[in-house]
Amino acid sequence: MKFNSIDFLIFFFLFYIFFILISKKFRIHLCLFASYFFYSFWDWRFSFLLLVSSLIDYFCGKKISTSFQKKRFLFLSISSNLIILGFFKYFNFFSESFSNLARTLNIEIDNYFLNIILPIGISFYTFQSMSYTIDIYNKKIDFEKNLVKFLTFVSFFPQLVAGPIIRAKKFFTQVENFNNLHYQKFLKGIEFIIYGFFLKLCIADRVNIITEKPSVNPENFGGGVHLLCSISYSFQIYADFAGYSLIAIGLSKMMNINLETNFLRPYLASSFIEFWRRWHISLSTWLRDYLYIPLGGNRKGQVITIINILIVMLVGGLWHGASFNFIVWGFFHGILLCVNHLKIFYIPNNIFLIRLLKILFTFLMVSLLWVFFRTNEIGEALRIIELIFTRDNYFKNINYDLFNIVIAYANIIILLIIELINESNFRVNKKHRFVASLIFLWLILFLGVFDGSNFIYFKF
Repeated sequence: MKFNSIDFLIFFFLFYIFFILISKKFRIHLCLFASYFFYSFWDWRFSFLLLVSSLIDYFCGKKISTSFQKKRFLFLSISSNLIILGFFKYFNFFSESFSNLARTLNIEIDNYFLNIILPIGISFYTFQSMSYTIDIYNKKIDFEKNLVKFLTFVSFFPQLVAGPIIRAKKFFTQVENFNNLHYQKFLKGIEFIIYGFFLKLCIADRVNIITEKPSVNPENFGGGVHLLCSISYSFQIYADFAGYSLIAIGLSKMMNINLETNFLRPYLASSFIEFWRRWHISLSTWLRDYLYIPLGGNRKGQVITIINILIVMLVGGLWHGASFNFIVWGFFHGILLCVNHLKIFYIPNNIFLIRLLKILFTFLMVSLLWVFFRTNEIGEALRIIELIFTRDNYFKNINYDLFNIVIAYANIIILLIIELINESNFRVNKKHRFVASLIFLWLILFLGVFDGSNFIYFKF
């Protein structure tokens, strides 16, 4: 059930009516039921996988808090989560990789491929559930005795499929908020939802029309088109994912639950370190807290720090999908993070023009690396990059979809203006926000693309 579908709008309308009318003590039960219904809408079988994964971590969390064999149950929790995630997401990838490696060594081995359907959102809820047992082990939270509350934490439907990844402590301390709904938070939630739909329907889905054709037939277009598509895709994936996050945050606010900000104007970053502090914040902080810091972080010298950064970024790349493209994408981000960390070619930001040039450079590098992210094969990505830096027929078919290019970039300019206003900490009063929401509604109705396309991060 996609946020940008009639099914979801009907589902949430009915859910929220019952949520308001039902006795306060049963609201969390209603939320749990709605979450599993929402997840089952894609494939009801995977709701059992979600339940089993949750019950394993609930049991392990209890044992970690009461047993002397804490490490054993922590290992059981982590290994169970990773085995389930690895089987559904990476079995065929590793099987194919192992077979290819064997062939290079002149060893004949059969490929074993299984017809596996990837459970939607498995990467998100696995990391979310796994952090719960790790936090109990590290004594950051206590074991949650209320099973309904814990199952709701893992399956909370606004953010279940594509985040933001929430922490148990943050969620459990807010559950009582279900009982005290606030009119102001309801209105704030509506604002987030409207702006999220503007990003998705008016930018992401409109830009997708531009980037789709050159990606399917790269040889039919010149390097200028592919450069335009690379820059456009940067806005597409940002608007798509940030749009989903804002809708999730808005839906949660209507239930008086505050989710963490997942994006903080990432394309205004002047370095890769700053970019990853602003992009997909819930994942980058998860990797920092549960992988980078346990590995030693930056406490064991520069060499170990560089190794740790590369490990984290390779894991981050692989988290996105079973493909060497994601691994290469993560590796290059890791290299550029190391360059920033070691302050190689370091230039201070104290001059406006220098900061602006650094922002443009970071944005262009991020856009170039998105080529690996949006293609299926490394060879395909390298060919597109080669075309970008090839002068022959550079502007071939540059006017292939002029109408959508103009509409998309008009909306992107609006996005950039809003980003700059927010970056300057300019205070916008309620009246101006209300007018802005009406404008966004108008833009959605007249310039939105209503083809019901999936959110990009649903496949992760």
